[in-house]
Amino acid sequence: MNLSFRQMEYICAIADTGSYCAAAKKLYVTQPTLSIAVKNIEKSLGTPLFIRKKSEVVPTDEGTIVLTYARKILLLQKEMERKLYRQQMAHIKRIRIGIYSILNTVIIPPLLVRFKKKKFPPSTGIIKPLKIHCRKTISTLSSVSKIKIILYLTASI
Repeated sequence: MNLSFRQMEYICAIADTGSYCAAAKKLYVTQPTLSIAVKNIEKSLGTPLFIRKKSEVVPTDEGTIVLTYARKILLLQKEMERKLYRQQMAHIKRIRIGIYSILNTVIIPPLLVRFKKKKFPPSTGIIKPLKIHCRKTISTLSSVSKIKIILYLTASI
C-alpha cells in the first residue's frame, strides 16, 4: 500500500476541485487516466476514497484520512525541495556584466555562439545553469533564441 507522490497529488486535486474533470485539467492528464489511477489506489488500499454525487465528488471518511496524510506528505516534500534549493544556491556565485542595451544585439549573440562552441574541461565544482536577465528588452536575445544554448557557471566549494 505504497502511494507515490503523483498518486497523492491526484487524490488531493480531486478533493480540492470536487471534480475528476477539473482535477484532470489541473494535473494535465486525461479524465480516464485519473479515474483509472484512483480505482487502482482504492483497490490497493481496499477502500473507496470518494463518493460521486450529482454535481461533485466528496471524500469518504477513509478518503479524508488519506487526504490528511497525503497533504502533509506533499507539504513536507515541497519544504524539503525548497530547503535543498536554498542550500544549493548558497554555493553559487553571481557574475553581472553591464553593457548598453543597444550593444546587447551586437555583442551578446556572437559571444553566446562562441561560448556554445567551446569545450571546457570538466570541473570538480558544482555546475548550475546560468540565467540571462535583460532589464529593458527581452527581444534583444531573440536572434539567439533559435540556438539552444545552456550556459553553466561553475562554483567551487
